[in-house]
Amino acid sequence: MKIDATETNAGQIVFGKSIDQREQTLTAEENPPRLFLGRPQLENLHHGHRSTNRSQPTQCTEEHRAQDRQGKGPRKAQRHQTRHDRPDHLPVLPQEDPKGLEDLTQQAITVMKPCNPLELDLVRRAVRLSWALDRAEWVETAHLSHRVRMAARTETVSARELRKVHDLGSKLFSDFGTGPGYPKSSADDEPAVIVRRLEESAEGCRWMLARWAELLNVLDRKAAWRDPEMVRFVGLQDKCSIEAHFDPELNSLFHAFDALGHRVGHKFWKDSRDGMPVGYRGGFQFVPYREIAPPPSDETAALTLIRSVIEQHVGRLKELPAEHEEIEADEAAERCDREALDCSPAFERHRRYQSARHRELLRTLEAYRKMRNAECGMRITRMTNGKWQMANAGWRMTQAGWRMIEGR
Repeated sequence: MKIDATETNAGQIVFGKSIDQREQTLTAEENPPRLFLGRPQLENLHHGHRSTNRSQPTQCTEEHRAQDRQGKGPRKAQRHQTRHDRPDHLPVLPQEDPKGLEDLTQQAITVMKPCNPLELDLVRRAVRLSWALDRAEWVETAHLSHRVRMAARTETVSARELRKVHDLGSKLFSDFGTGPGYPKSSADDEPAVIVRRLEESAEGCRWMLARWAELLNVLDRKAAWRDPEMVRFVGLQDKCSIEAHFDPELNSLFHAFDALGHRVGHKFWKDSRDGMPVGYRGGFQFVPYREIAPPPSDETAALTLIRSVIEQHVGRLKELPAEHEEIEADEAAERCDREALDCSPAFERHRRYQSARHRELLRTLEAYRKMRNAECGMRITRMTNGKWQMANAGWRMTQAGWRMIEGR
């Protein structure tokens, strides 16, 4: 008995086949080929084995050479595959053990049992993400351990503290773009704020004592006072030179410098007034230099007044380092705990990196779980009452051919 056509699969028609041939075709469809790779195939894929016959060498033609030069030929693809399948392609750093990552990968493959290349790739990706998270924790531990060890060194001042002190000192003695009236100036640029911040640490107090000692040496040597000495002298008192127009103590000191000769105080105050930015609303642009405090009678009285001011500030500063050292001794046990907390922007980026890797690992495991659930939910095609039916795929075979199940 012959039939004209028999629909064996959706979209495939075989003409002129006998019933015996049809039965053979249906028998072959009853045992469809495996869609997934088994363990031997996965191991061969993992180790980069090829199924090509090496006994037959590939003939190299000019067309193949041209494709290789353009990066489109079969040799180029083989080179890419070989490079990615090399053991040294593992994402390990020089100080890390590649065998450790390989062992973790093999353990994950043994436990999770991937059934196809996609699942195998997800398992490998999950292992490498876990390795990257462990590395991030190692980096965090090493960084914080270094900070704690450096904090335990009490015999020297840290470079961070020295940098902070010297930055404040440079800002205190700077006349360029800082102070009242400058648009980019802020409250942190005020001399009083800078001096108080220096006094908050023992190293800052020692730095200010060294600057006062330099000025006292200039006074003892009876050297000439110029703008550099005046800037330091006024700044260390946490004052602005223009305030001598209202501050009686500072006004008296400026007159004392006038008594030393060459009207140093008058000239310095006038230069400070003229150097103020245009449009400053303090109203100092056109005011004259004036006297609001009794000036010293002679040069000796002027030197005595200047020396008394220096000794007053030095005496107060000498008491502060002892207080700071006592506080530091009480907080010595807590110093390491404070250094274990790093709130810097760089370390915050590191924490965001860890969070991103952790989310990526969770997404990878979720994708693997969904893929395994979908695989377990598939049913093998069976023949019932002379009819073929595939439940999950949504196709049903009857005598009239393949039809889509309703509702699909």
